[in-house]
Amino acid sequence: LDLESTQSHAFDENDQEIVTTLASNLAALIANIELVDQIRLQVDRQRQLYEISSKIRQSTAILNAREHWDHIQARMGIRRGRHRVQPGLYALGNPNLESPVFVSANYTLSFDALRSNLAGLDAYILVINTHGINVWCAAGKGSFGTAEIVKRVKETLLEKVVSHRRLILPQLGRFAGTVTVPY
Repeated sequence: LDLESTQSHAFDENDQEIVTTLASNLAALIANIELVDQIRLQVDRQRQLYEISSKIRQSTAILNAREHWDHIQARMGIRRGRHRVQPGLYALGNPNLESPVFVSANYTLSFDALRSNLAGLDAYILVINTHGINVWCAAGKGSFGTAEIVKRVKETLLEKVVSHRRLILPQLGRFAGTVTVPY
């Protein structure tokens, strides 16, 4: 704020007080605008976190009685085609930005075998839609492939969940091992 005059002693104490008050109010206004911007950023970040967390399902490495019963039925051919896990992203343990991301079919036996073997590990499991078919058969049919993996990576906002771009694929899948995925 700059206030000038060509006359000497053009401003009295009252003018100085007005300018000082105006400057203080402008400084407070600028500080409040910065606070509002910070609050907007925090709200946007919270909205993103909610959007991300609402897409992640929690899982454990321990199978419950219902899941064991489902395995018995699957092996006996009972309810064929109904032994499916919802496709999406699952958190196992307490994963963070650096945690590994394993990929599985949405056949319950495939998913459950993977999560049981990951006991004690904090990780994510990306379950792709193979229409309830195991990894090996789905890879042979083409439903365990790049297009479905990329689709699930995008739908689950995986690029915001982990800081890396590595997926660990099943040995019997079409692309076994670790691959780097460009988001």
